[in-house]
Amino acid sequence: MQKRWCKRHGHTQIPCAYSMGKVYRMVEPVLLLILNKKSAHGYELVELANQYALTDSFIDAAVVYRTLRELEVNGYVISKWEIKEGRPARRTYTITEAGKKLLADWIIIIENQKESLEKFLKEYKEEK
Repeated sequence: MQKRWCKRHGHTQIPCAYSMGKVYRMVEPVLLLILNKKSAHGYELVELANQYALTDSFIDAAVVYRTLRELEVNGYVISKWEIKEGRPARRTYTITEAGKKLLADWIIIIENQKESLEKFLKEYKEEK
């Protein structure tokens, strides 16, 4: 198997999921967590999503906006247009009660994944 190195992290000779084509961004729980703390507009969510990212891959704006639309269609977030004089209109997103329940479900999934990953790493380290 050819080794591929992460373009996001430069040529550091450290492989990551981004460079290996196995990207599972888990954007939905990241956005729900941010919105659970405060309402935010799309551009702010794009910036924050990469600070909270659950993988080493970059989360681009298109993915954030697509996920927000899906969350809104399914009733997990609501949005409203914010119009201020002298500024372009922007959409502000807020989590709903259903979104908070979905976030709680994601927490269970992530905790289970964490346990599985810890077990995997322990097995690997014991073999060395």
